[in-house]
Amino acid sequence: MLSRSLGTVIGSSLKAKRLEAEMTQQDLAEAMVGRGLPWRRETVAQSEGDSRTVSLAELVALCLIFQCPLDAFLLPESGPGSQAPKQIEISQGLVLTSQQLMRLIRRGGEVPQSSEERQRQRLFTEVNSIQVRLTKLDERLLQLEENRKRLRSDLLDRQRKLMDLGEEVSFDDSEGGKR
Repeated sequence: MLSRSLGTVIGSSLKAKRLEAEMTQQDLAEAMVGRGLPWRRETVAQSEGDSRTVSLAELVALCLIFQCPLDAFLLPESGPGSQAPKQIEISQGLVLTSQQLMRLIRRGGEVPQSSEERQRQRLFTEVNSIQVRLTKLDERLLQLEENRKRLRSDLLDRQRKLMDLGEEVSFDDSEGGKR
């Protein structure tokens, strides 16, 4: 099965984009400098040849320069006659198929391996959402209870003041109204 490193995929995509835009390595280096990144012609050559890792900030700048989406650099070309790898080695021990990498880019998060795994992930997300909502409701209940206690205390203070003034007024505790 044909396999390539992610650096090789990015490097070959970078070179293809540069040539398609009819830019020299020096032109691209200057465009990157214009985006605030200290690239030289040698930096372009090293990035295209996979002897240098391209950072996320650099990939974003390249997307702006070539006006293309990020996945244009992360996914190998699969046009007619291309030798698109079936697997891409992201790092040592982490190998994804092109299809898995595409799903990861499009959807984010871990690539589900099966319908059972997708269901597990969905349930985990739902459980977290319910826990967050319950926590917010608990906090709101505490606030309401504190407000209730404060109002009860205010009511008793005012009843005492009325009694001090000689008023014989009683209040219904259940509704706080005058009887």
